[in-house]
Amino acid sequence: MQAIILSSLSPFSVMRDPKYDELLGELVASLTVEEQQRKGEVLQHYIYDNALGIFTYQRIRTYAMRRDLAFTPYITGMPYFYATENKNEKDKKAYSPQKQ
Repeated sequence: MQAIILSSLSPFSVMRDPKYDELLGELVASLTVEEQQRKGEVLQHYIYDNALGIFTYQRIRTYAMRRDLAFTPYITGMPYFYATENKNEKDKKAYSPQKQ
């Protein structure tokens, strides 16, 4: 989403920032997940530090759940619970409450 609005190569761009374009190009050219993660964080900090976008999200994520659930949040911060598991189940199937 940020690339559509902030990249000067986009027809929908609202700005021109050569440093942003450089950082985005490095991120897109990354080959490993670790490298993408690191470069994505650098780009995100640049956007935040230079107030290039409206901040409509919370950087600190807070989750509350039962103690017997295993949950790993997605990197995007979206609360998808597809892989949430009940730690007490022997077969470790995905937890999905059923209507009784």
